[in-house]
Amino acid sequence: MDEVLGTPLIVLLLCCVGVWPFVLWKLKGQRKAMMSIALLTLIPALGILLVHSYAWWKGGNGSLGLLRVLGTGIPLVVLFVLHTVAKAAEAPEYRCP
Repeated sequence: MDEVLGTPLIVLLLCCVGVWPFVLWKLKGQRKAMMSIALLTLIPALGILLVHSYAWWKGGNGSLGLLRVLGTGIPLVVLFVLHTVAKAAEAPEYRCP
């Protein structure tokens, strides 16, 4: 993963996956749009990773070069990270009563 995505993008992705439920909970009016972004970016990127990693591991020549194939999911990961960071900036913070 480090060769394909790089350490900074992996760290941002892990942070955004952890923050995403909080942002989804805070921005109630935008839940449908946020779920759509996750379904159109994160799920396909993880699917590419899982399917082609399995094909490469099994040696069935189904991946035809793991790094090249996994590179197609990088733009999807970046879109998810940027969208989550932007929405996290919009989300109201916790306020004590």
